[in-house]
Amino acid sequence: MRIDLGTVENKMVQSMYDEYYIPAIRQIFRPIIEQFRGFYTRDYFGVEADSKQGYIYYSPVSSRSESKAASIWDVIAKLHRLDDLMRKPEVRHSLTELDVQMSFLPSVIWT
Repeated sequence: MRIDLGTVENKMVQSMYDEYYIPAIRQIFRPIIEQFRGFYTRDYFGVEADSKQGYIYYSPVSSRSESKAASIWDVIAKLHRLDDLMRKPEVRHSLTELDVQMSFLPSVIWT
């Protein structure tokens, strides 16, 4: 799972992201990650998100791959299932809890 939080100039904030935030995000989503496998060997589903929007997508990897045989209805159905998984109250609660913990971190670091 790749997570890119963009460029952060403050080394302490970057360190906080690398050592605490990103591993926590991975742990929250670990049970869901397995569901993002595609139908074939090289295709996959992914998530793109920023502060303004987020979406789940399907990537067949190459136009010559076996994933061209994937039915559009199968892809749409799986996109809906993945969307439901991402919207589970437990996931939202875990993310909110992480955000609260992260808001306390600067005060802990500076004391």
